[in-house]
Amino acid sequence: MKKISGLFALILLVSSLNAQVYNTSTILNKGKFSAVGAPVFYDGGSMVLGKLGYGVKRGTDMAITMGFGDVSYIGLDFEKVFGEDLDNLIISFSGGAHYSDGVGLDGTMNLTIPLDRNFYLYGGLDLDVILTDGSGMPVYFFIGGEYYLQQKISLITEADLGINDAGNLFGVGLCLYFK
Repeated sequence: MKKISGLFALILLVSSLNAQVYNTSTILNKGKFSAVGAPVFYDGGSMVLGKLGYGVKRGTDMAITMGFGDVSYIGLDFEKVFGEDLDNLIISFSGGAHYSDGVGLDGTMNLTIPLDRNFYLYGGLDLDVILTDGSGMPVYFFIGGEYYLQQKISLITEADLGINDAGNLFGVGLCLYFK
């Protein structure tokens, strides 16, 4: 238990980039928590990602993403699953807002395929609408995988490829699940 507590404390002390999704289409059950921590490498630098998730109700969860480092960042999003288990495909949409050198809105479409009970392949599109300071609309195609090392610990990896005025990112980290 001390090892998990120490790892959780480390995850809370991390930073992020707004394009990273680090999330499959699966939704946390009501009252469940998750915490993701991962180093992120992007065009011209690197950071560490931190994301805390919470199951709000059946089919809906929320996540807070925080960042401190080269770029300060805080974001909140809500995710809703649609078409769960459609021929072994899970589809979700999320929307939210963030602040990082200006205010932005976020939208993500996420498709997940469970390849077996321990490995999920996911991908989709992530769109940020920057409302202040150099308005823009970066779009990313993301692809990732989540592999469960144990029932409540997974290894998660993701690559985000910038489609327009967006950069490229890659990261590998851990996700912990709590009751």
